[in-house]
This record gives sequence, C-alpha cells and structure tokens, in this order.
Amino acid sequence: PGWMETEMTQRQPLYGEQFKADLEKRSPLGITSVDDVVHAVEFLTGPSASAITGQILVVDSGMSI
Repeated sequence: PGWMETEMTQRQPLYGEQFKADLEKRSPLGITSVDDVVHAVEFLTGPSASAITGQILVVDSGMSI
C-alpha cells in the first residue's frame, strides 16, 4: 500500500498538518486508511476473487497515477 495514516506514521518527525496537506494534494482520493487496505485484503481472500491470481493490487488512493 501507499503511505497511510497510523499511530506509527503520526510519530514520524516530518508528520504534521503541512505534511498531510501536501500528501492530500498528491493523492486524488485522499490519504489511504488502514480500512482501505483491509477491504482490499478481504476482497482478495474472499470468494469474489477466486479467479484472480498473480496480480499486484496498488492501494494508494491514486498517488501512483
């Protein structure tokens, strides 16, 4: 996944309101949350993804576009 806001990342020296604002400007869908990653994992481990193999799923709120 891309950068996401967690307790650990909030303790980073560069973290702050300006950092978050800059990150949101580069992420069309906002800041990736832990729930975003959880939902992707739930999908990939569920029956709806039974025919999906060998794929890279980027969960980064559009930052890599």
